Amino acid sequence: MFSFVGLLGGLGGIPAGVAGQEILTIPELESLYRGAIAGYEEAFETLEVLTSQSERATQEFRAAQAAGDEAAANQAYETSIRLAPEKREAQNRVEVKAQELTEARYRLREAHALYLDELLARSDTMADPVTRREVGTLIASTNSRVRELILEADPPVSLPPLADITIEPRDLSLIHI
Repeated sequence: MFSFVGLLGGLGGIPAGVAGQEILTIPELESLYRGAIAGYEEAFETLEVLTSQSERATQEFRAAQAAGDEAAANQAYETSIRLAPEKREAQNRVEVKAQELTEARYRLREAHALYLDELLARSDTMADPVTRREVGTLIASTNSRVRELILEADPPVSLPPLADITIEPRDLSLIHI
């Protein structure tokens, strides 16, 4: 009999931290997976907001620099400096949440694959056509869910690079912090 578990194991191995975890039911794993999605999306949205604020501060700095507005340049520069550690922390959080999401998806996929193997084994021994049809429906549904989970891409962990503030020696005369 073909084993989907073997196939799944060969599609990328076991993510770090998954081996040796407690056994949960499929509904519990679905709940954990939805929670991991929500946590990742929240972290990524935070990174997007901080990146947008940082880019806006960079643009304001350049505009103030071009206009010779020392006060506005200083304020925009200070905003950029203040946002940098927050943005780095948000980036780190996105990476952690992406890993948690990948692990939750893997655990859910493996649980569905094991359940699918059980259903396939049971269907081979059923004589009653009604029960066989019911199990066939469960097999089709479970197989679809396994495929969905396989096809889901890993979540992105960063945004496209944006412009950085470049301070040149001639700019130092404008900045007074």
